[in-house]
Amino acid sequence: AQIAPGSGGTRELVFTNDGAGELQATTLAAGQPDHLYVLDFEVKSQLQSGRVRSFLICAATVSVLASVAATVSGWTLVAPNAEGATVPNDGSWHTVSIPAQCPAGTTTLILDLRNAGAGVTTFRNVHLQEVEIRN
Repeated sequence: AQIAPGSGGTRELVFTNDGAGELQATTLAAGQPDHLYVLDFEVKSQLQSGRVRSFLICAATVSVLASVAATVSGWTLVAPNAEGATVPNDGSWHTVSIPAQCPAGTTTLILDLRNAGAGVTTFRNVHLQEVEIRN
């Protein structure tokens, strides 16, 4: 995986995979129960086999280490589903939005982008939005 310059001064995350497993990038963010989160990004897939898989995961944590990452105790929700969001392998840019309303017990969000095939997958303009839902 590498970070490459994109158009208009943007940066792109490029996964070049030989098909011997999944390459993935994950990051953690604070999450709240009953909040709606939307993970938006653009992705271009040029795979000879396999597919792109992307997730927005609501999770509970047991502890957070300042120098490392959070220790995740369990997922409370996996969006869009266990298979993940995918796009066509046509070499064109596609916009993907993954919404998730996190259930009780959520303290952490996991943003998970993957190349689960043989070839090149490129991600750009990755954004996470939060909407608090009030009754």
